[in-house]
Amino acid sequence: MASQAVRRTAQPAFVAANTQQSCRFVQTVKEGLTATDAWNKSCYSDIDYTINENDTVYEAVQKFAAYNVGCLVTVDAEGMY
Repeated sequence: MASQAVRRTAQPAFVAANTQQSCRFVQTVKEGLTATDAWNKSCYSDIDYTINENDTVYEAVQKFAAYNVGCLVTVDAEGMY
């Protein structure tokens, strides 16, 4: 009996979540648009996803949280990968 109640309450929440996700705006893509073109038009192209190999873990964690990412590209003093 309890498992049936869980199924009844879980299903509408799942349907509601799917409904919200399916209400996305779609834009037409120009023919010949490359991934680089899309990247350059996005708000993410200005973010520096690198961290110097001598920076502290604290500085890395700050970037993880600020950019909502789970990894960064480590570079040396010359900025090389």
